[in-house]
Amino acid sequence: MAVIALFVCIVSQGVLFATSDCCKNATDLVRLWVHECNRVYRDKLVEQRDIDLYDKIQYDAVKKCFEDYDDNLIFRQPLLFCHFAAGIGDSKYQPVIDYAEVCRLLKEALDNHNELNAAMNLVLFDDAVSHVLRINRVLEGPRGNALLIGVGGSGKQSLSRLAAFIAGLEVFQITLKKGYDLFDLKNDLAALYQKAGTKNVGIVFLMTDAQASYLLTYCLRHFWRAFCFDRRLSVLLSVC
Repeated sequence: MAVIALFVCIVSQGVLFATSDCCKNATDLVRLWVHECNRVYRDKLVEQRDIDLYDKIQYDAVKKCFEDYDDNLIFRQPLLFCHFAAGIGDSKYQPVIDYAEVCRLLKEALDNHNELNAAMNLVLFDDAVSHVLRINRVLEGPRGNALLIGVGGSGKQSLSRLAAFIAGLEVFQITLKKGYDLFDLKNDLAALYQKAGTKNVGIVFLMTDAQASYLLTYCLRHFWRAFCFDRRLSVLLSVC
């Protein structure tokens, strides 16, 4: 029940992104609700049969609850909303009317990013554009976080950096080196908290699977050593 309540809150939070410019009539509001449900529920599905089942349940629910509205208008494609549909830097949550215009804006944002940061050679095909919209939506929300799953080299980091750049956020990432330990991690996090908390700088903490695996292995190894030491000490004290 707690998970369901959380998902409902996230959907509501997404709807509250909108302003009167976004929803000019009831149909626009329903389209926004459908979009937010897709982002919260549909994006978590992997199997095509589960996606098809979700689409059917959603369509039936819309037909039942909004029978006075034209479902062709509600599900008209592209059914996408983003914070930069009106232009980069103009953060208004609005529907994507012209998909080609959004692609142009992303290419422009990519060029601007490459002028200020390490160049990223991205091919912004349709799926990549959709993923940038999803990641940017997460980053624009309070305490936004996401777990990106995909094969290595599929562009998860690059798309995240582009989405963060569009949102006006800095990207922070730890640098693993030989001997990197918990002390180094604490120092990195302290610097991160100092910048985010004291200087009020918006930051994205980006961590790869290799970094997470290294830190998890390190923590487990040292936890096990401490556990074994405590057990040996307890046995020694009990013998004494």
